[in-house]
This record gives sequence, C-alpha cells and structure tokens, in this order.
Amino acid sequence: MLITAIASTLGLVGAAMISKKNISGFYVWAVSDVIWVAYFGHTWTGLMFFLYLILSIYAVCKWKEKEA
Repeated sequence: MLITAIASTLGLVGAAMISKKNISGFYVWAVSDVIWVAYFGHTWTGLMFFLYLILSIYAVCKWKEKEA
C-alpha cells in the first residue's frame, strides 16, 4: 500500500508542477509511471502506464526542443 501512495503522490505533484510550467514535473511524473509499471507488471494497466511514460519522455524532448 505504501508504494501505491508514493506513486499516486508523485503523479499528483508532477501534474501540479507541469501546470505551473515546470519541466521537472515531467521527470517526477516519469518516476511515478515507472513505479506503476513495476507495480502492475504485464497487465493492461501496466501497459497504460508504460505509454504514459513514453508520452512524458516525448513531452520533455519537445519542451527542450521548443526552448532551444
């Protein structure tokens, strides 16, 4: 139960940071996604969080590209 609380908190903190236009939020969100993928394993929910992880990596790349 503690791991799910940590992952949920990280997800919420990451989303709040992203809403404040802070790129670090994507990194926090990615850590949350990695925890969720490890927790759910090879299930549909695990796949969903893996896709969220890919999207957050893509967002960081696009954000950095836009800043350059």
